[in-house]
Amino acid sequence: MNNEHEVRVETQRTDPLRVNPHFVGTKEPMWELNSEQAWHKVAAFVFATGVSAREVAKRLDRSEPAVQNLTRQKWFQEQVTQIIAELGGGKDIMPLIQGEQMNSLGTLVEMRDNPRVPAAARISCARDILDRGLGKPTQRIEMSHEVHSEDPVAEVEKLEQENNRLRNEQQSCEMR
Repeated sequence: MNNEHEVRVETQRTDPLRVNPHFVGTKEPMWELNSEQAWHKVAAFVFATGVSAREVAKRLDRSEPAVQNLTRQKWFQEQVTQIIAELGGGKDIMPLIQGEQMNSLGTLVEMRDNPRVPAAARISCARDILDRGLGKPTQRIEMSHEVHSEDPVAEVEKLEQENNRLRNEQQSCEMR
């Protein structure tokens, strides 16, 4: 079992698709692209900055299916992964996550507004949308701490003596 684990870890280090979580579980291409076109390089750079496939299609005046098919090409995935590694050391996936924010919000809105989706899921989507926009509501915490003393006057005198002792101690340290 130890050897299997070591092999799996090694695969994660060398497989470029493991570096870029955006491509994990990507479907097979709808059609193979045999030659790279100029817009493919631009798409790779834009996509590497975290822009969604939908936005890439808009920015490059291409159809969304064409961009989606491009993102399914293994050579394109490797190219984007390499660009990310060069730009940010391959460690920061935040641009990719930020690029998907609008798509995720769209999904939440679609689910919230779909009457066929169970009510509990629709409520959850509505809460998620509000939490992202307004922040989670502040939760109030109340604590009560009651001090019971048999002799409150003696307790105050004891605290005053301790306070005076600490002040004297601090003054002696400052004089040294």
